[in-house]
Amino acid sequence: MTGKFAKRTTSFFLTEVFAAALMMTSNAGADELHIGFIAPMTGIFAQVGKDMVDGFQLYLIEHGNKLGGMDVKVIFEDDQAKPDLGVTKAKKLILSDKVDMFIGGVLASTGYALAPVSTEMKTVYIPSIPRPTISPSARPTNIPI
Repeated sequence: MTGKFAKRTTSFFLTEVFAAALMMTSNAGADELHIGFIAPMTGIFAQVGKDMVDGFQLYLIEHGNKLGGMDVKVIFEDDQAKPDLGVTKAKKLILSDKVDMFIGGVLASTGYALAPVSTEMKTVYIPSIPRPTISPSARPTNIPI
């Protein structure tokens, strides 16, 4: 990803993470926010996953390793861009590592596989798959966006 799209996607992604962290701050009452980060770090999509990890770590460094005023601990897991492995890693993060939320799903197939885990385990999930957009020329005029 390069250029304007990468900046918008990264900005949108980090805004979602920040908003979720703020919501959790009021409910958790903990001193540290534990985030699970699931991305492909090996295999054909490894570079995309590594770029996501590097970008997230850079954001945390630039913000004093805090989100919503809370210290952040991130646990990274490699899903190799395989949905079934992503599900296994998400359950491990929730049950063993006790994360407050998890992020991931570079591919749509992985993102869709992770969503039910979030629902079942009652854990916040922020997908990193982009949401569909409607171009201004194709946008219906009677629906505010």
